[in-house]
Amino acid sequence: MAAIHLGTSGYVYKHWKGLLYPAGLPASRWLPRYAQVFMHTPVHVPPVMDRPPTGVEPGTA
Repeated sequence: MAAIHLGTSGYVYKHWKGLLYPAGLPASRWLPRYAQVFMHTPVHVPPVMDRPPTGVEPGTA
C-alpha cells in the first residue's frame, strides 16, 4: 500500500500558538516543532514558483 504524506502550505501561523506551538516557544523554533509533527512542508522560492517555466508561454503549460 502506498504511503500518504501530509503537510500544510506553511508553518508560520500565529493562531497555531497554543495548538501546535507551545506558549512561549519563540518563532525561531517553530520549524523544528512543525517538523516533529509533519514530515513535509513546501518550500516556496519566489519568484520562481510564481511564473511559468522559462520558454513556456503563459496558459500553455
